[in-house]
Amino acid sequence: LQKNQAIFQRLSVFDESVQLALRDGFPGILPERDRRGRKVLVFFTTNWDPSLYSLLTIYRAMLLSLEKLLEDKQNQANGFVAIVDWSNLTLQKSSHLNPKILKLMIEGLQDCFPVQFKAIHFIGQTWYLEAAMAVIRQFLKEKTRSRIKVHSNLSTLHECIARDVLPTELGGEGPPFNPLEWYHTLLASSQESTNITQTRPYYITQATIYSTPPPNFIKNGKSSAKKGANDPARNSLLSLDDDL
Repeated sequence: LQKNQAIFQRLSVFDESVQLALRDGFPGILPERDRRGRKVLVFFTTNWDPSLYSLLTIYRAMLLSLEKLLEDKQNQANGFVAIVDWSNLTLQKSSHLNPKILKLMIEGLQDCFPVQFKAIHFIGQTWYLEAAMAVIRQFLKEKTRSRIKVHSNLSTLHECIARDVLPTELGGEGPPFNPLEWYHTLLASSQESTNITQTRPYYITQATIYSTPPPNFIKNGKSSAKKGANDPARNSLLSLDDDL
């Protein structure tokens, strides 16, 4: 953490690039908890525009969001679930998955930030991402590896997370995913805050005025993962602990 202080300097929801990432749903926070009381974070990679903001910016937006979520003691106790939908990520976009930044993200979340990801679900991982994952796995602790499950379709995801928790884009019964809900939550929280904790390596900057993004700015990710039977070969990459 000390070696990468630049990541945390003046980390704010009012940073323009961080705003772009949040508006695109990086991360997205689902309104309902899963059956074990865990908040669910979703990432629709099809929404990512690397020409507007980098992978490092997504990491900064994620840290900002997790800091806010960890104010809730229930989240501290129960931890989180992450869902990453890779199904519509193009080969061109995947070239922006910088291994050095991925390593930084993994090490930061595993070793430096007080957050527990109890389960991580990857959907529709393509052949060119499998090569990248082979590199990433060397940075993962065994405990983290055991909490990752790869899905070739949505049916196996629904076995792990109830459909009434998930948005329609993931074959769920909930409303369509709206990334602006969490974005506006962070904006409102920043304006209400009157104290900045000096002991934290980063903080949410105060502001008095912000504009609401136009409705047509919303991007709804749509998974192309199928609802068919599970493919055992795909799930052999990583498996999920039974006790999660």
